[in-house]
Amino acid sequence: GMEGYIGSVMLDVFFEEIYTELDKKDTGVLVIANVNPYGMKYMRRYNENNVDLNRNFILDWSSFDLTSNKDYPEVKEFLQPEGKIGNALWHEAGFYLSLGKTAITDGADTISDALLTGQYEYPQGVYYGGNGDEVSTAYLKDVFEKCLDSDYDNIVHIDLHSGYGPRYNMVIFNSV
Repeated sequence: GMEGYIGSVMLDVFFEEIYTELDKKDTGVLVIANVNPYGMKYMRRYNENNVDLNRNFILDWSSFDLTSNKDYPEVKEFLQPEGKIGNALWHEAGFYLSLGKTAITDGADTISDALLTGQYEYPQGVYYGGNGDEVSTAYLKDVFEKCLDSDYDNIVHIDLHSGYGPRYNMVIFNSV
């Protein structure tokens, strides 16, 4: 999605500064530049089905508990308000009042956990992970399976995200 713009810049840096130094006899490079063109076009983190692809990579949907996010239903009313927006100023004021009320009644951690965990029950909600593989997810799973079934002894997977951690700081996750 919108992270594709940062990814594009990072690919420029990679190809200008790192790729030229790699030993091509021993190193293969697979670049997947963007898996969410809809999100990139419309500056959204979700795709055309409102699915957050970061939360759509479930290994086995048949054994995955779609109700695993227990916090989201508690704050759903705040995260998915009903009705029209109306006056933008009043809406904005109402949002902050609702945020304060929800933080006091349910706790700020509940709001944070409800969002960061993703949710799979409310297709119109935020951070919706879907209920099965999206087309791009199925495609990438196939690509990854082929890469993991390759002759390479070591594989490094780098997945760029722009919305986590403190502003203007890079956060590195190590998935083992």
